[in-house]
Amino acid sequence: MECGVSASSNGADGSGPGEGQLLPKSGMVNQVCREWLVHEDSALAYKLQEKEIEMHYGKNRHNRKLVRTDLQQAKHLQLEESTEASSYERNLMTLELQDEELARQLQEQLEEEAAAKIKSLELSDIEIARELQQTESKHEMQIGRASCRERV
Repeated sequence: MECGVSASSNGADGSGPGEGQLLPKSGMVNQVCREWLVHEDSALAYKLQEKEIEMHYGKNRHNRKLVRTDLQQAKHLQLEESTEASSYERNLMTLELQDEELARQLQEQLEEEAAAKIKSLELSDIEIARELQQTESKHEMQIGRASCRERV
């Protein structure tokens, strides 16, 4: 950047009426231009630094917000999975209890059927034994009659 300020004066000594207060001393224009450029550079550097800091803080704010959101979502998903797992375990426990009850009922039914079959076999055996006894008694009577006839 170039400084376009030039010193002009109305009087021979460089001081006109009231102008000595507005313009820098003669020969100081270049120094003032340099100081102004340094001031502008400092202001630009300050603005750039502020912008960089704001971008950095903005990025940090965004990242923290993202982490909070992700954390909330993770907690929500964990709660859902925990609830689902608990429900699954309850269902599994219910099924186990139902299976145990069904197995107990089937065992009782099988035992009753076996007991009924044994009872039926016992009754059948008793009936066969009675029939055999009756047959044997009849046979003995016939033998006894036949021996009586032979004696006569």
